[in-house]
Amino acid sequence: MGRYEEALEETRCGHTLEVLETFFNFNMWLVPLQMGNRAEAAAVIEEIYGSESGSPDEFMLKLAQLLVSEDAGEALSEVRKMAADPAVSPFNKLNLVTWSAALGDPQLALDIYRKIEINLFITLWHPVLSDMRRLPGFKTVMLDAGLVDYWRTTGKWSDFCHPVGEYDFECE
Repeated sequence: MGRYEEALEETRCGHTLEVLETFFNFNMWLVPLQMGNRAEAAAVIEEIYGSESGSPDEFMLKLAQLLVSEDAGEALSEVRKMAADPAVSPFNKLNLVTWSAALGDPQLALDIYRKIEINLFITLWHPVLSDMRRLPGFKTVMLDAGLVDYWRTTGKWSDFCHPVGEYDFECE
């Protein structure tokens, strides 16, 4: 909804509960990323994932380095390699969707999302993915998932998608 400061405060509060730690860790770096502060997002990632019980998460640390890379083209090339690696989990590929968009390539974000074996639609509504949602291929994802039929049948459209005429829709 674009209320970043409130989101960050709620995330900090939730993080103290020591439940769903993965979810709150995700939001701790996602909120600064959505605010356009890649350096802060990278710093949060390094803090959270740099010393997880003495076993750092190398994948997340690599993503933090890509976020602050001076060369977006090189960073996107690394994202493409990681997305093509069958050893990378579907959940980590969802992170690559976010990174692609944050690095300025919404088409790559959509391409990666389409190849992931799981559908976590909740991840698609983050502000950092707004350019991806405007791509024609995103409509196909929504149609194939049956969401458009659901929205039309119930009249309850997503906060980010709305009907355009009788047969079309658009997302923002």
